[in-house]
Amino acid sequence: MKQSKKHLIFLSLIIALLGANTAMGDIDGSVIAWGGLKFLESSALEGFDNIEAGAGFNLGLKSDGTIVSWGSNDFWCLDIPEPNTEFVEVDAGPAHSLGLKSDGTIVAWNNNNDGQCDIPEPNAGFIMVAAGGTHSLAIRADGSIEAWGGNSNNQCDIPLPNADFVDVAGGHYHSMGLKSDGSIVAWGENSDGQCNVPEPNADFIDVAVGKWHSIGLKSDGRVVTWGYNHVGQLDVPEPNAEFETIDASESMCVGLKFDGSVVAWGDNEHGQCNLPDHNSDFIAVRTGGFHCIGLQSDKTVVQWGEPHFGQFMPGETNTDYMKISAGEQGGLGLKNDGSLVAFGINANGVYDIPEPNTNFIDVASLCTHNLALKSDGSLAAWGTNEQGQCNVPEPNADFTDIAVGYWFSLGLKSDGSIVGWGYNYFGQLDIPEPNADFVYVGAGFYHGLGIKSDGSVVTWGRNSDGQGDVPFSNSEFVAVAGGFSHSVGLKSDGTMVAWGGNSQGQCDIPEPNAGFIEIDAGSGLTMGRKSDGSIMVTGVNSFGQCEIPESNGNFTAISAGTYFCTAILGPDLTNAEESRPGLSLINRPMNITSIVPNPFNPSTDIAFETSLTDNLSMEVFDMAGNRIRTLHLGSRAPGMHHVRWDGCDTRGKSMSSGVYFMRLCGSTGVSQVVKAVLVR
Repeated sequence: MKQSKKHLIFLSLIIALLGANTAMGDIDGSVIAWGGLKFLESSALEGFDNIEAGAGFNLGLKSDGTIVSWGSNDFWCLDIPEPNTEFVEVDAGPAHSLGLKSDGTIVAWNNNNDGQCDIPEPNAGFIMVAAGGTHSLAIRADGSIEAWGGNSNNQCDIPLPNADFVDVAGGHYHSMGLKSDGSIVAWGENSDGQCNVPEPNADFIDVAVGKWHSIGLKSDGRVVTWGYNHVGQLDVPEPNAEFETIDASESMCVGLKFDGSVVAWGDNEHGQCNLPDHNSDFIAVRTGGFHCIGLQSDKTVVQWGEPHFGQFMPGETNTDYMKISAGEQGGLGLKNDGSLVAFGINANGVYDIPEPNTNFIDVASLCTHNLALKSDGSLAAWGTNEQGQCNVPEPNADFTDIAVGYWFSLGLKSDGSIVGWGYNYFGQLDIPEPNADFVYVGAGFYHGLGIKSDGSVVTWGRNSDGQGDVPFSNSEFVAVAGGFSHSVGLKSDGTMVAWGGNSQGQCDIPEPNAGFIEIDAGSGLTMGRKSDGSIMVTGVNSFGQCEIPESNGNFTAISAGTYFCTAILGPDLTNAEESRPGLSLINRPMNITSIVPNPFNPSTDIAFETSLTDNLSMEVFDMAGNRIRTLHLGSRAPGMHHVRWDGCDTRGKSMSSGVYFMRLCGSTGVSQVVKAVLVR
């Protein structure tokens, strides 16, 4: 089936123009990611009993004893060891984590450069865990503390008597323990007085430590702070009363009050002290340095601050996304209202989306910069501009497709020519002559790709690994994508072809190689989405990029980043199938299965399948979202059908060369939107 990478974008654009809001009601549109960056399905942020925040990642403990993780996976912080069961407590350090099992054993994972994951024997009888910067702490049932890992500042040397401890906390280079009599013991680095517990050292009920500061909670609900105070992390906001729990990280503190509200103070460079609008009903709060997370009484998670390492879902509400573009450590999502949302690490100005943030219909992001297409055919470019990759050539108009490489940009014009700008060391801007009749443009890191109106692929730029050597037969391509040293093409029959560098198996498309409708390529990675909503990933798996989520289905869009993969989740039709016999799990009760030929002149045959008897019509739209033709098909029974479009509008006028979009409409819903290219 021939389907554009922009068909989902234009679905939102067209429906918005027509006012057909009901058609969008069944689309979830949430973004998930896996590999080096992990987002969860929205429903996965529910049912927690406890939460923890690390440096760029989060952990949630479920009532069934399992741990859920999301955020950055730089140190494999998200890889919970199996069996992921029977956990009763979890704690996160900057780059390692500890989990306490119901049988009193400890599990440790992630960074172990200083032995912080080497649990001392006997691994039994533990009742509490705490993860520091490069060391770990745990309390045994007899009230003694065990410490292991980095000990450069004696943070593992527990003062005597090592007994009667009821709580413990680990900072970067110092530690604190709370005794049963309400006194605090602190040890390790003391360069800023972070181990000098203020008098009277009594009546404490909770402790927490940051990088160079410490805080304690008194039984009367007051918070006491000491140590380094360069950004106000010791300045507890008034009224300093009625605190129930506290937490600290790096250079900030948070506290939960008895009324369910949260208070945050200290470093606010990333908005981590800017509390949610509905600051109430919290039962737990944690901070990871650049961000905070809170657990509400309904066991859902609220997050705020900067998603510096992708520890957030994209946007305040992870819904209504129509397209994504994953870059090196983050990317962009396009919402169905035409606005853009950035996610992941805030490198290269990815969050600096140009205003007005409206009317976008396509987006592309890679390592250094970002490119977005507006509904009027103009482009917006932002990010690093050292090679002029953000300097869109004039006239900034009549663009129909976009692609970005490493330090360069490509744009397809409505007249079939391709424009390139930015870095040109490998000739990635030197589009081969004749620069005409292109209907699609793609880019790898240092090479460009274009599809001609006859379905052939043209490549230019770097060809060190054969990424420019299109295999025979070079025909019937409908989409192309480029990685670091390889290229991928989608054929009109739904098969994928990959060529070039294959050191990670990124060119080995697994069987059955059929039914693909969307492709993308990352650095050493190839992705494909099938018409049944399932995803295929092959290639490098250093961060688990090829480990597709178990619920591999109902996906409506994909994008491969450098270290991670992303996908947009559509509606789960399992229940609908049970309640409506005969409904196929191909996302909708009607689907366009092929457009042949495509590109076409003067007419094309559209094949479609419906699972329910319905009165149908085929609608055709131009690039601006104007409905130019409606083909009334009458009542159609379940099965395969065909309709021909002659390339004319409602008045019988022949339409000019360009990109057009089609969808089926009926009383039971609408189909996906597909692209057809008319070449006169």
